[in-house]
Amino acid sequence: RVFKYHGAEHKTIFTYEAGMPLTVENVRTFPRLHPRCGTNFLMIVMLISIFIFAFLGWPGLLERILSRIVLMPVVAGLSYELIRFAGKNNDKPWVHRLILPGLLLQKLTTREPDDEMIEVAIASVTAVLPEEELQKVGLSTRLSDYMADGRQGFFTMDADETRYRIYAYAIMHKNEQLAELLVLEVNKEITNEDMFLLHQITYMIGLELISETIRTRTEMRYVEQVIQDWIMGKMESSSNLRIRAEVCGIKIDDSRHYRVLLFHMETQSNQEVRYMINRFQKNLRMTEDIYLTPLDDTIAAVVSEENYQNCIERILEEGSYILGKNRLSLCIGGESSKNYDLSESYKEAVQIYRICDKRGKYQELNYFDDIGIYALLYEIPVDKKMDKFLNRYLTPLIQYDKEHESNLFETLKTYIGCQGNKKLTAEKMFTHYNTISYRLERIHQILNMDIEDGKVRFEIQLAILLYEMYL
Repeated sequence: RVFKYHGAEHKTIFTYEAGMPLTVENVRTFPRLHPRCGTNFLMIVMLISIFIFAFLGWPGLLERILSRIVLMPVVAGLSYELIRFAGKNNDKPWVHRLILPGLLLQKLTTREPDDEMIEVAIASVTAVLPEEELQKVGLSTRLSDYMADGRQGFFTMDADETRYRIYAYAIMHKNEQLAELLVLEVNKEITNEDMFLLHQITYMIGLELISETIRTRTEMRYVEQVIQDWIMGKMESSSNLRIRAEVCGIKIDDSRHYRVLLFHMETQSNQEVRYMINRFQKNLRMTEDIYLTPLDDTIAAVVSEENYQNCIERILEEGSYILGKNRLSLCIGGESSKNYDLSESYKEAVQIYRICDKRGKYQELNYFDDIGIYALLYEIPVDKKMDKFLNRYLTPLIQYDKEHESNLFETLKTYIGCQGNKKLTAEKMFTHYNTISYRLERIHQILNMDIEDGKVRFEIQLAILLYEMYL
């Protein structure tokens, strides 16, 4: 619980530094690893101490004590400046890698908090804010609540013993809100002339913003089409890839190799996928290492093999920030032999995605080697032959369990997983050994086959794997 409160503190500080209202919903979306954490500071102090004192050798005890005392301000000062610099420049990849040991250490000292812990952290941070900052937070939180209620036009609001006269206008385009224009006045009343002027200015700003949005999205659609063609293997050569990429402002290094990733997110619609890719593109941007595009009902990414690990870390970090509690999983295709043809890597990623989807089991990182025999089972067509195979080995048990509210199928599955060891099966199912023996005898009677035979157990295991994948 202490580690969870620690994580809640980091998330709240992130929210405050981002200038967002301190609400549970906002705090929840931020990561729990903070570059200016005391844990990070201790790691930096330790590393700098090792570096500095390594040059002093191993003198006598008194000299060692004196050298530590004399150089303590130097070590502390360098550590402070480094962590201060890292806090301001954490968006730069090389700075992120520099403080990575401290961030990894925070994975031991922080945990994801629940909403009640976040509320405690918000109250704690609010209690130590200066009065002027507290007023800003209070006003922004109230404004956020008003906007959430759909307030438009002119209205007044009292906050922190001050009356605010507010003009609010949502800039819309095809039922999508592009921005919210807010004008606050505290010194005088807003007249009819002021309202007319605000209406005209808002209209002009809206036209300009809609025009810029259409232009940007048109350009982005072309960029995404280039990346999709690249993924699908529609580029004829490296030069063709380079020319098409340069036209839309993407720089691709011919000497690098790439692989395809598919995102698995807790989203339900194409609109949500579109929203998510806009967030990822905004935060990660297009670089020589990561290229993003929507693909069917998910997001595909092309990452550079030469900077592969860093790309994965950046994507997962942004996924944690953007998705909040929803877990982002990556289905990772193999390295492509041709930098202009990623079709094989894409096919692997799709196969991993579909197999994991059928099984309903996703890890944070999913590789082709991890799916093992499922890669072969995936190629088996779902037809009458499969139904006949499953009817022979599993269907009688499943029907018996439904009719008698028993647990024979799960017992058989555990028994097969324990390599036919009854004692281990009993331990895993927290059931008496004699009960397991009785169930296995009942299974033998229902299926009319010797489940202790190795060949039979292998065939039953295949049937269980197929059942889990398709049914």
